[in-house]
Amino acid sequence: VTDIAEKMSCSKASVTKALNNLKDKELVEYEAYGKISLTKQAEEIAQKRLEAYDIVYLFLNEILEIKNEENFLLPVYYFDNDTMTLYYFHNNI
Repeated sequence: VTDIAEKMSCSKASVTKALNNLKDKELVEYEAYGKISLTKQAEEIAQKRLEAYDIVYLFLNEILEIKNEENFLLPVYYFDNDTMTLYYFHNNI
């Protein structure tokens, strides 16, 4: 928790609260002062996000030939049960 708090520049209490929220959603396995690990469900969500990012990246880079990553669209994901909806916000507004 301390390492995460330092890297994220936030309090340990905030990290603990976030971890407990993720634990309640069965996305992490976490006990106070113990090891933190992703659940299989969290790994699957992460894989879907990575695949979605790769598709967007290839489309922008190869099809639209946008080579400057600063002009790429930023994917933001919202989860509603088993459905993933993608929203894109332009990075250079």
